Amino acid sequence: RKPSESEEVSDTSQSESQAQEPSPFDIVTDVASSDGETPTTADEPSEPEAVPIPTEELEFTREELQSLKSACVFSGVLPRSAKRLVNVFKLMKIIWHRRDQTPDEDTPHEVSMKDACVWILALCASTSRSVRQEMCKVLAKI
Repeated sequence: RKPSESEEVSDTSQSESQAQEPSPFDIVTDVASSDGETPTTADEPSEPEAVPIPTEELEFTREELQSLKSACVFSGVLPRSAKRLVNVFKLMKIIWHRRDQTPDEDTPHEVSMKDACVWILALCASTSRSVRQEMCKVLAKI
């Protein structure tokens, strides 16, 4: 059945009236933006400031590699788990590097913290179920 002209006109007038009603998202506030001229919408979030992503490559030191190796051997970590530990340690190293004011100089405290993190990770990835369970208990108390 083909709609009559009157039905088409009423449908068009309804859609036009709906289009003319303002949406709550279209309401513009009277507050000017930071430039003092352009008004902002009420629901418009402020954009975060762009931060450049560092492209510097970080290398493991001999001490860090030795610490990872010792912890993995002691804990009986399997090769796949060792790879995961290395990847987690890489992420931690990036975080530490970005936070550090003197990234090329580790204090004795920083070295101890890195060693502790490596050992905790290795013990959590141990092949021994009882060691993993005990580490879960330790981490739950931290």
